[in-house]
Amino acid sequence: MEQAALGEAIARGTQPPFQRRAERIQRLMAHLFGPDGPSIPSVSPSALARAPLRTWSKDRRRLNKDGMDALEALLTGRLDLLAGHLSSVVWVHWPDGSILAHEREVLLPGLQQRFVKEAPAIPMDGRIYDTAELRSGTAEGVIDALDALFHLQGRGILTARLDGPRLQLDRVTLLLEPAEGRGLLASLPLVALDEAWVASTSAQAEDDEALRVAERAVRHHLLGHGSQLRSLRNQCLRRIFLSDELLEAEEWPPLAAARCDLAQAADTVFLGARRGPTLKEGLGTPRLRGLEQKAKAAWQRPLDHFRPRLVLVKIGRFDPESRAVVEEREIPVVLGREVDRDVRGVETERWRLAALWPSG
Repeated sequence: MEQAALGEAIARGTQPPFQRRAERIQRLMAHLFGPDGPSIPSVSPSALARAPLRTWSKDRRRLNKDGMDALEALLTGRLDLLAGHLSSVVWVHWPDGSILAHEREVLLPGLQQRFVKEAPAIPMDGRIYDTAELRSGTAEGVIDALDALFHLQGRGILTARLDGPRLQLDRVTLLLEPAEGRGLLASLPLVALDEAWVASTSAQAEDDEALRVAERAVRHHLLGHGSQLRSLRNQCLRRIFLSDELLEAEEWPPLAAARCDLAQAADTVFLGARRGPTLKEGLGTPRLRGLEQKAKAAWQRPLDHFRPRLVLVKIGRFDPESRAVVEEREIPVVLGREVDRDVRGVETERWRLAALWPSG
């Protein structure tokens, strides 16, 4: 499937696991503007060259506030306030499932004419991303596909939680266009993209390097992030075991990207990492013996040479239906100790990936 077609399938919910998320957007729009499909002309927006979204904290605060204000105006039916918050072209996910772009001058009167009643929902927990940030926390291919459809480059991507139990809503996505000191809406609510990411925890703040390396390796492997795994090359031994498969470390990134299952990866939740028990207790005797037998061929040294450490990374699944996280398994990761020596002769202990078993 070409990228733009995949982006439309994700946005409309025909690509698993985005069905429930798309249905919620359609239900929200039907509540606000009635159940009918679009009643105004659409346009075919072209990709525009935009400056990269700046990462200054004041820009993020401004985009976040402008987006949340606009979302609140939409939900409460104060469409006169929405007028100053719309970009020249705005994407709309209509109640019939169609996703079209409309010029501001025809969209706003059309929305005002169709408005039925305000939505019993309050926007909360607004989070602003650029495309690179959101790509790092979502399954491989999702953001590139949506970029091919919506032209995300240079735009802010705002996600927010809608607290509205009668509509069974959780998070939604809005596209924001930075313009002249403010943020303009380039879309009305679209499918949520970061629910699993928001539900995850991270080991990045841990003092234990082994926990950080293991968690990053598992996260990027399960999400299919080839580019991020390439950046982990110096945190791997020369060869690594992926389950029982021995790979050169350079072979891992393209393999992970090719094997990524979007339907599985999009709802994977990462629930932290912990030091495991002994290798025998954590891996079991057959798996440990197999690793010990293959170690010398893989690294020209016995496994004990690396003073191996076991880390367990807990994995869960986000259920779009109940919006709850179900714990699934712990993934065992074995790391080996190596000592780096800099030009001054100063030695630093490093923990490098030796093996992981993605299925647990």
